[in-house]
Amino acid sequence: MTFYRAYAYLAAPLLILALALSMAFDLGIGPLASAAIALTIAAVAAALISWFSNKVGAFASMVYTGSGHISAKERHASNITRARYLKTQGNFEEALAVIDEYLDLVPGDPEGLFLKAQILMTSAGDLALARRCLDSVIKNAPADVPFHRWAKELRASQRNGRAD
Repeated sequence: MTFYRAYAYLAAPLLILALALSMAFDLGIGPLASAAIALTIAAVAAALISWFSNKVGAFASMVYTGSGHISAKERHASNITRARYLKTQGNFEEALAVIDEYLDLVPGDPEGLFLKAQILMTSAGDLALARRCLDSVIKNAPADVPFHRWAKELRASQRNGRAD
């Protein structure tokens, strides 16, 4: 859809403007009047192309996913993967920034909170914040979700002085 949007907002208006200006000189219309007409036509064309590209994107999403709705968690799952990778590489500061961005988009997500706690504990960061993240997972995630159990285990190991 990026191509369509670039076309809608850049190429189409410039093309229409150039055509309108050349027609204006052929028809004897003044350049200011023809520019105003061309800009109006270009704005309408850009809006129509943008609307059409959004509809095509929504249809493609429905075809590929089987539904018209994709959750925020699904849209931003790559942030979790990236934060995990950065954590394994020892780049804790950037991993924390990525997971914070993810949690801004998907607040209260147990997987995101658990990963944030792991990053904080591994990097010897804010252990109080790590505990709050784990407590939030324990409190809000259903007991049958693996992150609930893992958060309880990690919280217990932290209480015993072993921040694994």
